[in-house]
Amino acid sequence: MIDLKKIIIGSSNFYTSYGYDRKPVGQIDVKRILNFSKKNKINKIDIATNYLADSKVYRDFDFANWKVSFNLTKEKNGNFDSEKILRHYIDLKLKNINNTKIDYFLFHSPEEFLSTWGKKVFKVLSKLKLEGKIDKIGVSVYDPAELKKIIINFKIDVVQAPFNILDQRFC
Repeated sequence: MIDLKKIIIGSSNFYTSYGYDRKPVGQIDVKRILNFSKKNKINKIDIATNYLADSKVYRDFDFANWKVSFNLTKEKNGNFDSEKILRHYIDLKLKNINNTKIDYFLFHSPEEFLSTWGKKVFKVLSKLKLEGKIDKIGVSVYDPAELKKIIINFKIDVVQAPFNILDQRFC
């Protein structure tokens, strides 16, 4: 039996061409998925900020009692030249989903995380963590060598890595 409390809804293909068949799900089906999830006590969602965090579906659905994961990339989300800009960006995302905290904030690109930009953003995210706006900071990785470089340079809380019967690079 599947433990529904462990399921995290991925939302990158809700309105973008992403995934297996490169077809977006569409607004009606997105609402069905979210309502089904809520009804079945599935309350975790990964909202890739570079895809849909400003989308109407996120503003229309109440995520107040959901655990939320965000991914961040310099290429898609901007340079965040100042702490003020990054704080405003995060406040806007939280407002859009009617939530007060980001449970998991992940750097989507290990290369960006290890850059000067990543170090600057990590400092701001660490401050936001101390203030209670972010619970855990981490990174998405696809190579164990990338992860090793990151854990040498940063104190992270969570790692998103591929793991399945065919891909066991991190074992």
